[in-house]
Amino acid sequence: MKDKWTFTYRFYTLLSGIFAFIILQNTSLKAQSPVINSVSVLSYTKVLADTAVRGRVVTKNKLPVDGVKVLVANSQIPPATTDVGGYFTLDLPRNFTFDESNNIVVFGAKLKGVGYVVSKSNNFVLITVNREDAERLNNVVVFDKSKKPIPKVNILINGFSYIANNSGKIVLKGTINKTAKIAIREYRIIGKVFVQKDASMHLYVAKKEADKKEVTPEKTKEKKDTAKVEEKDSLNTNQDKGNATITRNYADADFSALEKAKIIFNHKSESIQRQISAIRTRLSSDANLGSADRLRLQRELERLEKALKKNTADYLKFQADVRKRILRMKELLSDTQAELAKAKLEKQKLELEKEVTKQKVFIRTLIVISIALLAILTAIFMYFISRRRKKQKEQMSEKVTEINQQKEEITAQRDMIEEQAVELEKRNEKITDSIRYAQTIQDSILPTPEMIHEVFADSFIFYRPKDIVSGDFYWFTQKGDNVIISAIDCTGHGVPGGFMTMMGNSLLNQIINVDNVLDPAEILNQLDAKVKETLQTHLRDEDDERGGDGMDMVLLKLNFKERKAVFAGAKNPLYYMHEGQDDLLYIRGTSMSIGSLFAKKDRKYKSHEFDLQGDETFYLISDGYQDQLGGASKHPDGKRKKFMRQRFMDILKAGNKLPMAEQEAILDREFRDWKEIGDQTDDVTVIGIKLKSDLI
Repeated sequence: MKDKWTFTYRFYTLLSGIFAFIILQNTSLKAQSPVINSVSVLSYTKVLADTAVRGRVVTKNKLPVDGVKVLVANSQIPPATTDVGGYFTLDLPRNFTFDESNNIVVFGAKLKGVGYVVSKSNNFVLITVNREDAERLNNVVVFDKSKKPIPKVNILINGFSYIANNSGKIVLKGTINKTAKIAIREYRIIGKVFVQKDASMHLYVAKKEADKKEVTPEKTKEKKDTAKVEEKDSLNTNQDKGNATITRNYADADFSALEKAKIIFNHKSESIQRQISAIRTRLSSDANLGSADRLRLQRELERLEKALKKNTADYLKFQADVRKRILRMKELLSDTQAELAKAKLEKQKLELEKEVTKQKVFIRTLIVISIALLAILTAIFMYFISRRRKKQKEQMSEKVTEINQQKEEITAQRDMIEEQAVELEKRNEKITDSIRYAQTIQDSILPTPEMIHEVFADSFIFYRPKDIVSGDFYWFTQKGDNVIISAIDCTGHGVPGGFMTMMGNSLLNQIINVDNVLDPAEILNQLDAKVKETLQTHLRDEDDERGGDGMDMVLLKLNFKERKAVFAGAKNPLYYMHEGQDDLLYIRGTSMSIGSLFAKKDRKYKSHEFDLQGDETFYLISDGYQDQLGGASKHPDGKRKKFMRQRFMDILKAGNKLPMAEQEAILDREFRDWKEIGDQTDDVTVIGIKLKSDLI
């Protein structure tokens, strides 16, 4: 039977070689030309060529010689260059007779001597050459089946381990010859190409995954079976195993032939397509092309297109034949495995009968022991269950008593909480009433809109307290030719902020209306001193954290007779626009809060004076509008963010030419849209006044 498998393996190997030889004879490729080093001359027996002579240049070890030029001596025929497989094609003129009178000249690669073989049937010439400089290689490059470099692959060369770089290249420590022993983990080598230009070897490899799926489980199973059978049966099994290995080796050979054929067919198709592209380019771009030349090129184009179709058909046919052979080999392999399985089953049947007898005795003994143990365990289990139930009953009784006590306590606590809730509700009503009365008092000290409209007909006051009592307030007075208006933001909001507004309003009345101080900077300086004096008196025994209490404010004085405007600010800026300008301007206030105990003692507030030029618009604000949190629905993360000063300035700038009432409506709408359903962050004050040229 072994002889039968050997004959089958050799027969299919020979058949694969014939197919590969036919493919190689019909391959035609062109590659880049190397540096010309020397010349060798070959004589040929008579060969008649229709349009081309094809051939291959190899070494005496049948390795391809790439990058050398091949030409016909004493002729105008263009030379051909061998590709990576050593193949070349000489394009001959029509009716050219190629015989022994023609000499072939081979350039390059330091050729010392040549031999040749001529295939008359297919115009295929095999040239065998000797070259010394290609015997040693300096580096190796690893490619996959699609000609892409494989990076970081581990390769074993002549017993030394190397790792390829990111380009799949391995620089050797020394040099190797072309017969060096090479192995790559998880890959099998499907082709080798030697590049003379840089003395390198190009390896084409494929994954071993398919082989592993078919071979590894069976080999492992055969090893286990071999260890269990007798010597005579082992010999028979090893013989069958050898037959299966031969079948697998043949299948591997078919796979390798198919991979090589694919590379060759791809090279040939690329060459033909390049020629087709060149002819089409010439037909479309060469206007001086004669009718005879155009007809010849069209015929050549038809011939190349037919050759391309034939090349594809040949490859598909070869691929189908190889797949059929692989399928037959798999069937033979399955038969071999079936015979091995049958022999193993017979052996295992005898061993199983002996094992069954032993198991019966063991099982009987085990059953008796198990029944005895089960009875003992059942008795123990029932004992512990009885104890556990008794203990649980006692615990349940204790818990019922405890729960009843807790119920009584909870009832008493509920009654007490209800009484406290009623008391808290009463106190809350009193506090709320007090706060609302404080709101009434605070509203009474604020200038009425009518007072401001008498002086500034086109104006608005956007005033939105956060709580019932506000920490913001605005102040207004008219002293002779001077009009003073201010927006003040006190520390905090609610009741604490409300007390600060009362103090601030009282001090401003004292400084301006009683003491007759009219310079904005001096007003802020005196207000700062009086607030500090008041806070130091009342906060002397409190923590330093209250020392930051104070006021941020904008104060503007207008003198219509002198056509002057004077501004002073504590942290907050003044926004304004001149007539005919599109930019919203602002003047920064002094970066120091009124009454802050943390501020430097020698620092003073500054006034900013400028002329009134005609129609002017002024905006006095607190920081509540631009600090409002909202816009959650407008942000991808769904978080609330500050309105920000730039967005606030854009609103003022966009609506500047509108009447002040419409500007107030826009501010109100934008504020509510931004806040959405969230809480108001701070007290908000925005005062807008527009001066007409007739008023000035």
